[in-house]
Amino acid sequence: MDRPESTFTLIKTTNYHNMDKKLDKHIQCLEHLSKAEFDYVRIPSFTFTLQDKTLTVTQEFIKGLFVGRRHEEKLYKGLVLRESEWTFNDFNITNFIQSQSNGCIYCIDLVSYRKTTMEERQTNWNKLRGEHLSISETGHYLHIR
Repeated sequence: MDRPESTFTLIKTTNYHNMDKKLDKHIQCLEHLSKAEFDYVRIPSFTFTLQDKTLTVTQEFIKGLFVGRRHEEKLYKGLVLRESEWTFNDFNITNFIQSQSNGCIYCIDLVSYRKTTMEERQTNWNKLRGEHLSISETGHYLHIR
């Protein structure tokens, strides 16, 4: 049975009144991200606009499942060990989705893209995805009693 094709869009609006430096930094990160290329990880298509001190980011919604332990090696190599000092730095399992439509891994938290040191990345990785956490292959936290 044929089905119509649907797409979903997320729109995030942030008001930066009296926070010019934060606004400038956020715009710089988004501009840099729009030109960035990654191994193993994709970025949802996105656009952003600025009106007065309000930044609006419109991004493609990626339908799929959280990425668990099964793709950690790719995430670690592609993001933590990335040569560029620009990368994603929040490795929480909810920030990575394996697309239902094409099987690719997407980082959906565009705000976590920034300039960061290798040491900071490794610390954040260990904190949010380290072996001390019980995360299943599919990305769900396991409750151990």
